[in-house]
Amino acid sequence: MNNIKTVCVLGSGGREYAIGWAFKKAGYSVYFYPGNAGTKKIGENIEIRDFNDLDKFDLVIPGSEEFLVKGVANGRKNVFGPDSNGAKLEGSKCFAKLFMQKHGIPTARFEIATNQQTLYDALKNFTPPYVIKADGLAAGKGVLICNSFDEAYEKGKQLITGQLIPNVVGPVVVDEFLNGWELSAIAIVNGTKFALLPFTKDYKRAFTDNKGPNTGGMGAYGPVQIDEKLKEKINLLFEKTLAGLKEEGIHYKGFLYIGLMIVNDEPYVLEYNVRLGDPETEAIVAMDPEKFVENILKAYHSENFQEYKPKRYAVDVVLASEGYPDNPKKGQIIEINPDYQDSEEHLLFYAGVSEKDGKLIVNGGRVLHSIGIGESLEKTRKMAYENIKNISFDGMFYREDIAKSNGFRTPDSGLRKYTYSASGVDVFRNDDFTEFIKSKVRLPNWVIKEPTGYATILNFTNPPVVLTADGVGSKLLLHIEHKRWSDAAKDLIGMNYNDIICVGAIPKAFVDYLGVHHIAKEHYEFIEALNCELEKVNMSLVAGETAEIPAIYTHNDWDVAGFCVGVLQKGLPVETIEYGDIIIGIPASGFHSNGWSLIRKIIQEEKIDISALPFDILTGTRIYNQVPQVFDSVKAIAHVTGGGILRALRRILKDKGWNINLELPEYMRWIMRYVEFEEALKTFNMGYGMILVTNKQIAEEIAQKVGGKIIGEVSQTTKISI
Repeated sequence: MNNIKTVCVLGSGGREYAIGWAFKKAGYSVYFYPGNAGTKKIGENIEIRDFNDLDKFDLVIPGSEEFLVKGVANGRKNVFGPDSNGAKLEGSKCFAKLFMQKHGIPTARFEIATNQQTLYDALKNFTPPYVIKADGLAAGKGVLICNSFDEAYEKGKQLITGQLIPNVVGPVVVDEFLNGWELSAIAIVNGTKFALLPFTKDYKRAFTDNKGPNTGGMGAYGPVQIDEKLKEKINLLFEKTLAGLKEEGIHYKGFLYIGLMIVNDEPYVLEYNVRLGDPETEAIVAMDPEKFVENILKAYHSENFQEYKPKRYAVDVVLASEGYPDNPKKGQIIEINPDYQDSEEHLLFYAGVSEKDGKLIVNGGRVLHSIGIGESLEKTRKMAYENIKNISFDGMFYREDIAKSNGFRTPDSGLRKYTYSASGVDVFRNDDFTEFIKSKVRLPNWVIKEPTGYATILNFTNPPVVLTADGVGSKLLLHIEHKRWSDAAKDLIGMNYNDIICVGAIPKAFVDYLGVHHIAKEHYEFIEALNCELEKVNMSLVAGETAEIPAIYTHNDWDVAGFCVGVLQKGLPVETIEYGDIIIGIPASGFHSNGWSLIRKIIQEEKIDISALPFDILTGTRIYNQVPQVFDSVKAIAHVTGGGILRALRRILKDKGWNINLELPEYMRWIMRYVEFEEALKTFNMGYGMILVTNKQIAEEIAQKVGGKIIGEVSQTTKISI
């Protein structure tokens, strides 16, 4: 390693500054191309005519993938990075997916589309949400997630023809959407040998509490711990990937970054990157710069290198410029306290900065990285934020929750994201079974086919009779534990009542089924509560069935189902829903009675005391008995139940899109600390238990009558913001 004296880092961001800083700290002469106004404080910014000018340096480290895709490592032994063949792992999504398929590396099911017809055919083999990926590099904008077929087809066509993203044209990958939690794994590589770098957690959303648009990253911290069994599986993915590259005749060296989706504790590869991540690098380097440099040099010289445990924590808070990520403001003067100096506890890494007349100027979206370093995560986080007080520029903003403990989980467990499927419930499996049942059903001519699936309409009376059936689900276990009989009754009634009004019917009668180990006092109390809650909404308990089945139910277990009968007043939804119609959301009382397998898993694994939560998590389902008064004024009604708010909207809008803005209540802000936004949309009511669609002219009046609010409108494309 002693023959290395000069190191050139390719790039101009915070990642490149961090790499150069580590080598400078280790005593090497550091150069940057093109660098920024900060990198010249720790090295020398240079100009080059072409890649041949890099031959004079002992070691060249590309920060950006663009250099590698363009072949900077081709034929150059001094470049620590893969040649252009190896760089195709990131440079071509089609190559990467076919590579994974060939070498047995778990990834989402996919098809490749090269034109309008093959795109149409491919999309027909998938269900929403549709995932479409541009083949080539697209500056982080090449992945589309669309909720309707029409949107996916239209945007996919534009992506193929180059109309969607400037200079991005060509084939696309249509991917199956995976339900899980995301994790990134980065390793230093030489041939088939590799060593994982410390795991970090990064923050993609622009604003505090995961609000705002996705960005390149607004901060990171580490190290974070992951399950050892999962880590073994991740190591196996690296082994398979590097063995596959060797089989393809590609000797890979440099950094390999694998984007993963963890589904039921199994890792699936979403994508490969052939360079370090940003802002992960800033945290990784700050944790242990000496080991970082040592492992790179050992790998470069084909010496033995191993995974290391960092000595300290590091927290990186990105200071961004107003308008980032879409259109960041540039040209502002950056003021830094003249007495400020980097120390062992805090650093400034420079990113989107330039210099004019001796002053530091904003020249990018992510401007500076405030780094805290320490023995404890709490102290480290404090140092990162204290450090920010030394910096100011017009339009500066940053997230306030990087590495923050939220009171319910420790920051070190922040990497874990839960999914409904991982809790044992597979909505798509349920759909398959429902379709099977439908295939066996033979409807007589006195049954009216109801398109939303909320209820069954029997047309042998005038007016027709409507039927529904539903239960409370696993939430009942908590009701039993805490003896919440009235809330359990509200859940049972609400799940049926709210379904039946979606087709324009007035609920009248109720029948219950109770399955128990043996009849006990609590069952009497539940039936009393059920009858009381039914009377409040002008319904009658007209019959029921109770079964003692000790062979099925354990001593304390029991289950309940309900059956509701109503009279049709107006057939809904109507067929005249149009673009521009208004979407009204009526607030929910809480989680209602869906998603509880996932909620219970979170409560159990995170050891949450529900009595300490700042809201009543067991509140019963809101019964929307004010909605029938507006039957004649609405075009559609959707009860937000299984499949979350996404499925409810699809039920009534079909192939149309929607543009809605959701104001999340406290219980939803809490649960989204444990689940990704997309997972929440597919599982929970997002604060709204009932959705109405009506004309723009009367929307305000309708919203006021039902106690709701306008949350958006029917549109040609789909957009959801919070």
